Amino acid sequence: MEKIVLSWSIEEICNQDLYKDKVKKIPLEFLSVDEYLESYTLPLIEETRAELFSSLETVSEAPYAEIQQIALRNTKLGLVCNMDILADSFSGGTDEYAPNNGDVLLLSSLKPNSIEVLIRYGVTYCLAVVKKVVERELDEVVMKQFTMSLSPTITSTDEIQRCTCAIYLTSIVTNSRIWRALQYYGADQNFTLLKKVLSRHEMEQRMWKNAGEQDNPEMTGLLEQLMPVDLNRSQLEAVKSTISAVQCNKSSSIKLLWGPPGTGKTKTIGAILWSLMQLQIRTITCAPNPIPLKS
Repeated sequence: MEKIVLSWSIEEICNQDLYKDKVKKIPLEFLSVDEYLESYTLPLIEETRAELFSSLETVSEAPYAEIQQIALRNTKLGLVCNMDILADSFSGGTDEYAPNNGDVLLLSSLKPNSIEVLIRYGVTYCLAVVKKVVERELDEVVMKQFTMSLSPTITSTDEIQRCTCAIYLTSIVTNSRIWRALQYYGADQNFTLLKKVLSRHEMEQRMWKNAGEQDNPEMTGLLEQLMPVDLNRSQLEAVKSTISAVQCNKSSSIKLLWGPPGTGKTKTIGAILWSLMQLQIRTITCAPNPIPLKS
């Protein structure tokens, strides 16, 4: 994702039709894992371009800092850019900005108040992606030292030293993680579960098979102990279905528990985890934030 972002010019980022003829509607069903992963590749690229364009539209309000020192350095991985700015010198923007890995910065010979200014003849600019940020004290002055990847159009220190201002645009950390996940298939990763999800016929057969195996004394005992939790019928069915799938040692399976906010998904997950604990089944659970844990 980083290489794609750095390959774009400002004109390309502003071009709303850049991927118009390439981005297709994502189908509801897929014939293979390759088709599934590839169907999300271009939409992710277009989403990233749109986010950058949105940031450029409000570039006059973006956090920025004056560059103290900047230079290119040759490494085993190619050219990298080293940049120093005064610590806590980023100003502007509605929120306080702290530089992080994966941030996209616009390096420019002036602080632009619009996209048009960047395209004007004589203005030097390039995109940079932050790889590392460290804070150090140099001659009793606290500096932030950046290591960054640059647009391939910049090839010399003389060129980059024309840039005197660093402007924060956006972060591509999340999109880069998604991008890496989409590229994993070619590296012979284990996609057993994904293949089973994409095999609709196999999943339907397993659902019918599991449906007939849900009623047993152990399951009945667990459900009776869950009575105080006051689960509704659909929530109880979700618990039964999941526990039944876990107890089936013959094959792997995947379950989707879905519903709009306020429908008791967290409570149902809690009931499932409690049931697994009673069955002495070791479980790993991931949560997007601490809220489900507190619930």
